[in-house]
Amino acid sequence: MICIDREITTAALERLVKFHEETKELFARHGMDLLSDLGRRNTLMSTAQEKFFTDELRARGYSVRNDGRGGQPDIMVDGLQDGSVSEIECKLTTRNSYGGIILQTDYMTLQRKGWLDYLYVIADVDFQSFAVLYFQRLTTQNFRTPSNGSRGKAGMLKHTCYDRCTVLHGKYTCMNERHIERITSELAGPVAKKRREKLEKKLEYWRSHLGQFEVELESL
Repeated sequence: MICIDREITTAALERLVKFHEETKELFARHGMDLLSDLGRRNTLMSTAQEKFFTDELRARGYSVRNDGRGGQPDIMVDGLQDGSVSEIECKLTTRNSYGGIILQTDYMTLQRKGWLDYLYVIADVDFQSFAVLYFQRLTTQNFRTPSNGSRGKAGMLKHTCYDRCTVLHGKYTCMNERHIERITSELAGPVAKKRREKLEKKLEYWRSHLGQFEVELESL
């Protein structure tokens, strides 16, 4: 059961935007630029993410705890309707300089826990547009083994858990599916021989390759 819906997400994002503006102003008053180091900015806002989503869940009657200390769950939701308990890891990130989005976890924590739910907030540089993705019951099988120098951080194998994702804000689509649908539709009509051969090769490519995914951010 997913306890976070679009209404909760919107309310939490609105608070995050306000907090971001206030923090940016505070940095500026002391001669610093919050956006000069997006990694630092994201770490700071991730703490606020945990707090604000916890507050919105509690306001809607959920029994919820928030403890961001090492080894402790970011958000723990008890007493869901199906009797389960959700332990949610919160992550906030921004596109890298190459335009990619890396969804990570602490591999050892996940290994110790067995499985976790993940709430990823993906923001643009200006913190005005977002995608919010909720992944259910991910295990170490859904992440790469950490490389040397990664400090235990492991990147998600997106093709292994696309079907476990609920999009709460923005869009998250599989490019393979989109291309397969487009090519199949074209092949269903009258197509010249050379064009058909070219389309069939493209169709085979998209069917045989691992999923490629696209994230589209959305403003509030």
